[in-house]
Amino acid sequence: MDNSQDGLLKVIEDLKEENRRLKEKLAELNPIDQLTGIYNRKALYDRLEYEVLRAERNQTFLSLLMLKISEYEEMLQKNGRDMMEVVEKLMANSLKSSVRAVDILGRYGDGSFLILLPDIHANKGPVVAERLKKLIEKDLQSTGVKVKFSSGAKLYEGQPVHELLEEVEHLTTLSEREGMGRTHR
Repeated sequence: MDNSQDGLLKVIEDLKEENRRLKEKLAELNPIDQLTGIYNRKALYDRLEYEVLRAERNQTFLSLLMLKISEYEEMLQKNGRDMMEVVEKLMANSLKSSVRAVDILGRYGDGSFLILLPDIHANKGPVVAERLKKLIEKDLQSTGVKVKFSSGAKLYEGQPVHELLEEVEHLTTLSEREGMGRTHR
């Protein structure tokens, strides 16, 4: 190869690298989770910050409800990534059709979903969680995969957003440890 071909190959490689970086940046800016079609974690965090300000301004309740597929890693090994993606898509669709129009739903991580519940006290979280779990279990019957859920519900009480998220995560983890199917608040 001569120098002009080497230079052209270098330009092509540079363009490919720049294209990859731009695609990553675009994915970061997209508020929608590509797998489920609902908010991603970053968009949820942004919406939570907004809802906290709204709850403070209007002096209304704001609760968080986290639903998590219990023993997700074990289920992933048993059922495979493709089947677990099907499960998460069905779960997201079931949740989308079951929450109120004012509720904010997003995928928090692999196998976990977060719902912001404006004007709902955390005392109602377990009732909402049980209703949603039953609907999801019904919708997942077609997959043949038996799914158990853990859940946690937490009321916003003036704590910083990151602490509120840590608290609902902790409650969900307690639910998983102490007996799947229970909602901790």
